[in-house]
Amino acid sequence: MYGSSDGVNWTQVGASQTVTMASSVYLGLAVSNRTTTSLATATFDNVFITSP
Repeated sequence: MYGSSDGVNWTQVGASQTVTMASSVYLGLAVSNRTTTSLATATFDNVFITSP
């Protein structure tokens, strides 16, 4: 996961993880502006899903 306070400079938050899953799973991407007073939007790119 990466976080940014300005949408330009991004910093990795935590470390990469390998997660063992069942043969069928649901995946999603989330965004948060960390407030309850407005909506957040995001554009995701360079998203990869791989299987062994």
